[in-house]
Amino acid sequence: IPRVSVVIPTFGRPESLARCLSALAAQTLSPQRFEVIVCDDGSPTPAESTVEQFAGRLEVSVVRRSRAGPAAARNEGARHARAPLIAFTDDDCIPAPQWLELLVERARRQPGSMIGGSIVNLLPEDPYATATQLIMSCVYDYYSRSPVGHRFFSTTNLAVPASRFWLLDGFSESF
Repeated sequence: IPRVSVVIPTFGRPESLARCLSALAAQTLSPQRFEVIVCDDGSPTPAESTVEQFAGRLEVSVVRRSRAGPAAARNEGARHARAPLIAFTDDDCIPAPQWLELLVERARRQPGSMIGGSIVNLLPEDPYATATQLIMSCVYDYYSRSPVGHRFFSTTNLAVPASRFWLLDGFSESF
């Protein structure tokens, strides 16, 4: 059984998904210690054709569902997770090589806690990515002022014990 299950929701972005999977294949955490679950949220071209390129480098599977949005896709992917820790990222993210190793280590040191981190905009020329980065930075700054820990986590860089995730009923699919 893997130590961590990585869930990636995707919809119609095969090139981005391939970059994300390449980054996961380059993780410093041993590939035997994690699995990747791609939840295809009804993409016009199924994600299997992108994912199959990584079959020899990652333990990766695809779950396909009809279009319901990223929260529903994350929940569906999490339903297929086998590990005690679920990590979430997005198909347009490129996790740093030590991402999973650091998440697993922090989860070991803080059992039962939700673990999250910041995000870095790799597309500074893209006005939408830049606006998102500014908003996320402001929100992280605001919530990090609390002396009792963070109260905000981005779904692009998040890990949570599977049992706790389901106690929270997963992600809200209402928006």
